[in-house]
Amino acid sequence: MKLRLRGYELKLIDGGRLSNDKIIEQAKDALTVPSDSMWHDDELFSTHTMMFATPDIKLTDEYLMGWSNYIRILEDLTEHYPNDVSGETFGHWTYSTFACIKVRVLDDDGYITAAFVEAAEIVENLASVYPVWDEDHWMVLEGDAEDKHVEMFAKDNDISMDALADVMNKNECYYHLNDGWDMPEDELLELVRAHELATTEGK
Repeated sequence: MKLRLRGYELKLIDGGRLSNDKIIEQAKDALTVPSDSMWHDDELFSTHTMMFATPDIKLTDEYLMGWSNYIRILEDLTEHYPNDVSGETFGHWTYSTFACIKVRVLDDDGYITAAFVEAAEIVENLASVYPVWDEDHWMVLEGDAEDKHVEMFAKDNDISMDALADVMNKNECYYHLNDGWDMPEDELLELVRAHELATTEGK
């Protein structure tokens, strides 16, 4: 199949980082069925492809950057190409559910779509410029995930959130997704329980 580009898509390419030939090459790759693929439909790998796949956030918070990229890129692409882009899910042997963006690669006349050109440019920017599409969104997701870890720590160790928060603020000790607590957990627990005891005795 000879893949072609219309004038509008060529203008998009002129303003981007990828050449005509590179876009055509990536479109061909996008329509090639992966050797390990067990999932497809009538459109997938015929006129559409899957991009920006990431484990579902309900299963793990280890890939929040990928989830943030998926959400924000999906929002941006569907705003401009509502008929050529959709959010989809598929099963995988490592995690039960992955989320991805289904992008139309070829239109009814066999031309490469503007949606795919922009998606390919986004992939290039994430790889060569900066790996996060919307840093503010990603930071909010990380903050929410860290708050949940702190709440679970308090619940699992039967300590109050108020006492834990007081000790955290006083000792500038915080929980970080990648590195955990700023101090050993047993030391933190000892400080929190001492704080709770002092608070109780002071009443």
